[in-house]
Parts: sequence; C-alpha cells; structure tokens
Amino acid sequence: MAAGYAGKLACFLIKDQFGDLVHSVCECLISRGQLSLPEIGSFTLLARPQLASCLLVLIQHNCVQAFKVLDEDNLEARLRYTAIVDHIVLRACFPLFVELIREKTGNDQSEELALGLLQHGRLTLEQLIKRDAECSNSEDAQSQFMEAFTNLLQHKLVERCPRPEAVLGFSDNAGDGRPAKKARGSSKKRSLPLNFETQVRRVLAAAAPMEAERFRGPSRWIMDEDAAASTPSTGEKRKHGALWDSSSMDEKEVLWRVNFEECVKLLRHKACACHVNFSFGSDAKTVVEAMLEATRKTETTVKAAFSDALTLNDILILRSDWTAPVVRNALKRMVEEGFINSVGDAGSHYTVAMQKIVELARKTEVESIVSQRFGKPSSRILRLLSKKGGSEQKAISEKCLIPDKEAWQLLYQLMKERYIELQEVPKSAGDRAPARTFYLWHVDFSKLSSVVLEDMYHAAYNLHRQIEHRLEHEKELLIIPTTGSLSNEQQQKLDRLQSIVKILEVSIFKLMNTIMLYDFY
Repeated sequence: MAAGYAGKLACFLIKDQFGDLVHSVCECLISRGQLSLPEIGSFTLLARPQLASCLLVLIQHNCVQAFKVLDEDNLEARLRYTAIVDHIVLRACFPLFVELIREKTGNDQSEELALGLLQHGRLTLEQLIKRDAECSNSEDAQSQFMEAFTNLLQHKLVERCPRPEAVLGFSDNAGDGRPAKKARGSSKKRSLPLNFETQVRRVLAAAAPMEAERFRGPSRWIMDEDAAASTPSTGEKRKHGALWDSSSMDEKEVLWRVNFEECVKLLRHKACACHVNFSFGSDAKTVVEAMLEATRKTETTVKAAFSDALTLNDILILRSDWTAPVVRNALKRMVEEGFINSVGDAGSHYTVAMQKIVELARKTEVESIVSQRFGKPSSRILRLLSKKGGSEQKAISEKCLIPDKEAWQLLYQLMKERYIELQEVPKSAGDRAPARTFYLWHVDFSKLSSVVLEDMYHAAYNLHRQIEHRLEHEKELLIIPTTGSLSNEQQQKLDRLQSIVKILEVSIFKLMNTIMLYDFY
C-alpha cells in the first residue's frame, strides 16, 4: 500500500478533480492495495453501477489498472484493480508536460493534441480528429492533424494504451500482496509478499504492449473523397474526418494517451543539463543536452544510470557551430568531476553519468533546504559530513568555524529532523564506556532523500489543502461575479484571494519540481 503523504496527495488530487465518489474508490485502493470489485464495494459501500462508473473514470485517466493472476493450474483468478500512485501524482505536473511538449515538437497543433489527451486521459484517433475539427477552421486540417500526430509519435510523446486487463503468472505473486502458497514437496519457507511499488510495476509491465506495437502509428490514413468533394471550402467539420478501409477498422478502437514515461525522461534530461550549467557553464550544458538528445531513443528505462557512448567526432557533428577545442575542454572538465565517463579504448568514447548528476543535484537541493530552514552554519555542517564522512563534534566545530556550544545545538537539531545520524564506535570491542567511545556524526543520503521526499509531499499536500480551505471559506464571494456586481470592498477581497492562491500555486509548482528530482529521476 502507498503509505505516507504521497498517497494522501494522490487521494486529494483525485477528489479535487473527480469528486467524492471517485475519491472514495481511489482512497480504498491506495490504502488497501489490489482489490476485486466485490471487495471495493464492501469497503466503500457504493452501489455496483456507481462503483463501476468510478473505476471507469480512474481507468480512463490512467490512475487504475485492472489485472488477473493465473493460479497454479493456469486458470484465471478474479479480476482485480490496483491504483497507480505515480500516475496520479504526475497529474500535478501536467503544466510541465505541456511546456515540455511545446518545446520538443515546436508545433501548436501537437501541443493541442497532447493537451486534449491529458485532459481526457485516453482517446481514440476518431475522437482526437473530432476534437481537432472543433478547434480548427483550416482547409488543410486533415494533413495538419496527420503531421501533428506523427510528430508526437516520432518523439514518443504519445503511445497506444496498455491492455485493459493484464494477466500475471502465478509465480509473479502480484495479485494481492499475500504470500504465495507452498508448493507440494517444497521447503516450509513461504515466499514474502511483494511491496506495493513492486506489485504495481509488474502489473504495468504485464499490461504494456510490445515496444514496436506501442509506438506504431495508424496503419492507413485515407481521406474520404466524397466527404472532401461535398464539403464547402469554408472548412466545416466533415472535412476533418479520417477514414480507414475495411482492413484497418480495428484502428478506430485503439486508445491513445500521453506517454508519461517519456515526459519524465525528458524532464530528467533537462534537470541534468541545468545542474551541469550550474557547475560548469553554458558550453558544458549544451554538450550534455546534445549527447542526451542523440542517445535518448536507446534509453530503456527512465532512471538509466548512463547514456550510450559517443566519440568526440559523434559529438562534434551534433552541432555545426561547435569547435573541437571547446567541446574537448568541456568534456575534460566534466570527466574530472565524474559528470561524464570516458570509456572504450584509450577513453575514446564518452557517456553522460546521469544518475551521478541527479545525486549531486539532490545534494545541492538538500543543502539549500537546510540553509533555508536552519541557517548557513547547518548547511556547512551537512556539506562537511557529506564530503568527509563520520566526524566528531570537535572536528566539525573547528572545520566549520562554529563555536562548540552552537555546533552541538545545530547537530542535535539536524539529528532530530533525521537529516544526520550519530554513530557510537567503541575503541575496544564490547567496551561502550563514554570515555572510551568515539561519537561520529554522519549523513546517510539514502535515508536523507527519503526524509526530504516525505517532507516535500507533506508540504505539497498542505498547500493544496490550504487552497481548498481558502476557496471554500470565500465561496460566496466567488459566486457573486457570475450573479451580480462587486462592491469595492468585495473586489479588494477577491483580488487578495486570487493573489494568495496564485502564490500558493507557484509554491506547489516549485515543490513538484523537487518531488520529481527525488522520486521520479
């Protein structure tokens, strides 16, 4: 089950966008794990038609996946449903996705198509064409639509939707999180249940189409000649229709959606390039951007540790305005700091160490957070411990130029917030007398990242709740503009409310960038 404030934020987003009934179903799946339809009904007390409608809404918007698990005799078990918390949280990042698609495609119509898919979750090609017809009056709308949609497909920004019902083998043990039954003649030990995230990953992997099928475009685009001939040149909606011949009628049933995975991958590339720019300047940033773009299609996972290798000549031909000395100098500086790895014979090939760049960006971010929350001396302590490892209080005080008493207070404050840890190291085994024990302060960045991430989710959840509270408190004021005129005092209150909400929304946007860095990159 998705514990903590990530689950709470996901539930809040669903309630805010789809209402209380859909929220009750989503909350049930997030808090209790994979459930069958009768089980969801028993927990939510919803009537079967309401429950089915809520599940359809969640599936339509890529928030829930249905699946079955084969039993030991390869017979299918009851259909079950699982919430996809990551997809729900990413709904708060849709503005980032739209901006990214605009930059990547450079096509307003591609952006509009993607926006429609984000709003509606998943649509057939026929529905996309009808939607495009309502927004466009161009006489060449058919070819423009084909070009925009093909542009999205080539960049892998849209994909065919997964199978409606994934089927898992019995050995996958992803159905309900309970231990698998002991096979006859096996040892008495029973396999442990998979955690919630692992179960969801296996369900999504089973539902996903093959790579070649996932990004395969419509088999045929055929213009209805009769419709084209009978449509006035002013550009009515019938002129926008795309038809298929009898051999490709199944294309009408194919559902399409925005490829969240590719969007996150591209945002990760941008984050890597931004951190390189912060550390080495614009020349190095441009080199890294070009290398990541050139090797993007070969990345098999969002969290790939390294890009594919490129030679210096491969990199130089990516941009016509580059010179070998500038590129070589940028690569040399980044290799020295571990941002770029030199591989192959005599180090002739270069790969971008994306995972290391992300980890360094996280450290920079957490130092900034500590500096804002506890002050610059605390940030210096954290930086020292991250570089030197375990250190005693006296050494920390001397190296960070902080008085002993203040250093002691700052260290315990950071430990209380779970940012650092204290380790006892006895001088001799079994002897833990204080006088004969070293007390070393250190940072476990794996644990620290989890703490920061939970704090970010908590903050984002609170900000959303605060917006909800303020809008609810002033709901009567918000109704007035639609029913009558506002007095000067009411207008001032409305302007102040809008200003506060805008500030809170900007804060949420910044928080989501940090959450992406710690949870999705």
